[in-house]
Amino acid sequence: MTGRNEYEEQIRARMQDFTIEIDNLKKKASAATDRIAAEYPEQIAELEKMRADLEKQLDALKASSDEAWGEIQSGIDRASGELQRALERALTKFKGL
Repeated sequence: MTGRNEYEEQIRARMQDFTIEIDNLKKKASAATDRIAAEYPEQIAELEKMRADLEKQLDALKASSDEAWGEIQSGIDRASGELQRALERALTKFKGL
């Protein structure tokens, strides 16, 4: 099992990747037109909310006791996976722009 500090570093690295991908979507949104341009802000707002929620869970992990961190880790893994899937859907939806 990964240690607590190593796990936190892994999640922080994933969060940086998520931020880069969301920023790339924002750049595409500024160049998009018509119907797709109208969908970008909503999609990006949802991704940013999911990322912020993940950040809160990571903060909770830092503040948690050794006994509780395994439970928090499960929630972080779930939230991270959901964000990854949502990001992949958004990238697929707006591919080619």
